[in-house]
Amino acid sequence: MDLRLEQERLLALCAIRVDGRSVDWSLIARQAQLERGVDGLWSQKLTERSQAAKTAGPLLRSALKDPGPLLERVAAEVEAAGSVGARLVTVLDDNYPANLRMISNLPPFLFYRGELRLDDARSVAVVGTRRASEKGLG
Repeated sequence: MDLRLEQERLLALCAIRVDGRSVDWSLIARQAQLERGVDGLWSQKLTERSQAAKTAGPLLRSALKDPGPLLERVAAEVEAAGSVGARLVTVLDDNYPANLRMISNLPPFLFYRGELRLDDARSVAVVGTRRASEKGLG
């Protein structure tokens, strides 16, 4: 699976973990859709003034001092997804599902198998996690 630089950076932003904390993915998705979106995030220039943005600033500064490990993680995840026939769509792409763009906490990206079609306005997605919490399992 080939990625554009902007997609690779978007995924890297989502991979940030500093002292167990991460950047809010909804913030990343919202900011990424703005002019200079991913570039702005990558250079730690947030236009949003929310609490999520205030929290994100230090995390971005810390993690992006050396983005190498983030980019390595992205490469490994993309390779793993590709090995099972998954494809990627991001909020940066025209074929990102329009109905997802309307929700407040839209995901910045989706790995999917099958097809994304314009007439899929009424569709179902199955979402899971690798490490569910005790609360999530209950």
